Amino acid sequence: MRNEVLIPALRRHRSAVRARALSGIAAIIGCLVLVLAPVALLPAPLGPTAAALPAADAPPADGRVSVSVDSLAPEVLASGQDLQISGTIVNGTDEPLESVDLVVQVQRSTEIALSGLESWLADEGDAQLSTVITAGLSAIEPGATTTFAVTVPAKDLPLSGSAEWGPRGVQVSVTEDGQSLARDRTIVVWDAGVAVSPTRVTVVVPVVASPAEMNLLAQGDKADPAAVKALRTRVEGLLALARPGVVLAVDPALMTALGAGDDLPSPKDADGAGASPTPAPPSREEIVAEFADRRPAWFDMVGEGIVSGTAAGGVCLTLDACGGPGGSGADTALIDMLIGDSVPFTAFLNSRWVEANPDLTDRLAACPTVEIGNHGTNHLPMSVTGASAYGIPGTRDAGEVWDEIMGNQTALTERTGRAPRFFRPGTAHWDDVALAIAARLGLRAAGFSINGDGGATFPAGTVEAEVGRAGAGDVVISHMNQPAADTGAGYLAAVPAMLAAGTVFLTLSDALAAG
Repeated sequence: MRNEVLIPALRRHRSAVRARALSGIAAIIGCLVLVLAPVALLPAPLGPTAAALPAADAPPADGRVSVSVDSLAPEVLASGQDLQISGTIVNGTDEPLESVDLVVQVQRSTEIALSGLESWLADEGDAQLSTVITAGLSAIEPGATTTFAVTVPAKDLPLSGSAEWGPRGVQVSVTEDGQSLARDRTIVVWDAGVAVSPTRVTVVVPVVASPAEMNLLAQGDKADPAAVKALRTRVEGLLALARPGVVLAVDPALMTALGAGDDLPSPKDADGAGASPTPAPPSREEIVAEFADRRPAWFDMVGEGIVSGTAAGGVCLTLDACGGPGGSGADTALIDMLIGDSVPFTAFLNSRWVEANPDLTDRLAACPTVEIGNHGTNHLPMSVTGASAYGIPGTRDAGEVWDEIMGNQTALTERTGRAPRFFRPGTAHWDDVALAIAARLGLRAAGFSINGDGGATFPAGTVEAEVGRAGAGDVVISHMNQPAADTGAGYLAAVPAMLAAGTVFLTLSDALAAG
């Protein structure tokens, strides 16, 4: 019986600590690195032990071993604080547990979406875990219950990359000969004390009436004056919300019924002026009509209007994620290093890569040091004549240019809540007409001054040399979708040396704003 893997169903949470942790982190999902060092198991001062409670307090034998994490202290961990984990182990079998270990593990990557956290707590899959302690337990008799307490001193918590605050999964297991008998999961939240730039959000406020309120207004002079006054007060309060960043969606029928133009303020008069949403980009039909007769003068990776360098005093690292067959992988070691060291970069995401890596996309979008760029819908060179690059046929007309840009632009905007500002086509090739279409759609064209990895083909030493030679104003192009390539190894060698030398890194947007 003891050799069976008996994992309790985590959906039946035995304690409230995980629910409290989940509710506490829903609003602060971000980037985090949390690695726990070896700790001491309490209460025994000379080594990890566990004392069984009286048999009368033990639950009836159910044929399985179970472990539960009962508390974390603190549940939100500030820098300099110790982390304490306590819980309960129940031997519900008819055999003693004699040679078993308590194993504490911590996620190596951060869950940045609520769905990921729920999946972790529900034990719906294994994440990348680091084993931070393996401690032998004293014997636990059949039917007996024992408690444990783990203290992780703050000095033993190698927290790095202060920008990577947020939730990290913690797993506690009871194992025998390396095989899990039972496990339980919870979450600790690291508050690194870092200042976080607020996300720019446009709020749409509907100014409408319920069916009951419209029926009230339809009664005219017979309507209850107190009810009408209450409705007018509510609407006036909504109209007063108009300001930059707040868009009012006003029902004209409601305004007419309430007598807008009499003593009710109009939305545009409230607090100066109401904000308007960014004008919608031209439709496919409008682009086709405008550019149907335009013929390109050139097709290249460089040209007027392509941002291949900046006037800022920093280096812009740009990493493409191309997607498609053979291109939908993720170099997580490279990504983790850049995020962990708080190195700003611009990630150009193709729609197929996003579809293959939704959780990582969300993680990138949530990180304040990462800017999301548009890398096209199908990773095509941008042309109105079908011009090819590296054997990849390009778009054939203005309509296909619109499709390649706006298909992914719409998807990224909906997923991340922000419209990308930069577009880089597949192969980085454009013609001048496609470039003009991108500008007409409100996007800047991203080029490069240094090819950091030769399309993920350079050996690590060459990547290190090319990236390492970047200086103020350079834009480096590389790839983060080829984990088997040497790009990551080259970056892991070059970037720390550049940071040590005082190199400043910027996203493309920040570089253009600074320059």
